[in-house]
Amino acid sequence: MLYVADRFGPVTTENAVATALHELGHIWCCSGEGTVAGHWAVKEETPELGGVDRFGLMNHPIECVRLPIGVLSCPNRFSERELRAMGFGAIPSAAPDPCLVRAGELERRIADLGSLLTPLAAKIAADRSTIDGLRAEIEALEAKYPNGMPPDVYAGYQDLVDRHNALVASSQADVSAYNAMVVERNALVTERNGLAC
Repeated sequence: MLYVADRFGPVTTENAVATALHELGHIWCCSGEGTVAGHWAVKEETPELGGVDRFGLMNHPIECVRLPIGVLSCPNRFSERELRAMGFGAIPSAAPDPCLVRAGELERRIADLGSLLTPLAAKIAADRSTIDGLRAEIEALEAKYPNGMPPDVYAGYQDLVDRHNALVASSQADVSAYNAMVVERNALVTERNGLAC
């Protein structure tokens, strides 16, 4: 068994189990039409299985996946086709893989955050442009009236200052919310990339 496993790299517990299951699978599966040397000649995806397990254990070649965290993950679940070839008639539905369930949750939350971040980034950019415009108007009035503004001009000036300051405060709150969502999204992406499924 070690000879079969070690050509793929380090023999982890998961891959040793996968190799043992594969070799045991040869006792009952797979011979006859559609097979080559005890393996299926054509892979068939099993909808109930996902990730590295989606084609089952008895294909040729067996495809393992090197995960971003550096772990080599190999299939370790028999497909429905393989179980039927082994003589099982009533095959219960595959239990949900907790890793795949978590991966799905993470993908959905990452997508949700992405859908919030895009319009918020656009709003922040638009507000910055408005803030720059208000600041330019304020500075133009200050330059035009260095020794004080007439009352009617000053009222408009004060309105510009109030709008500018309110928008700056609102924009700063948006930037803080945006940054917090980016931090959350990055943490979720890191978790998703670290999943061994």
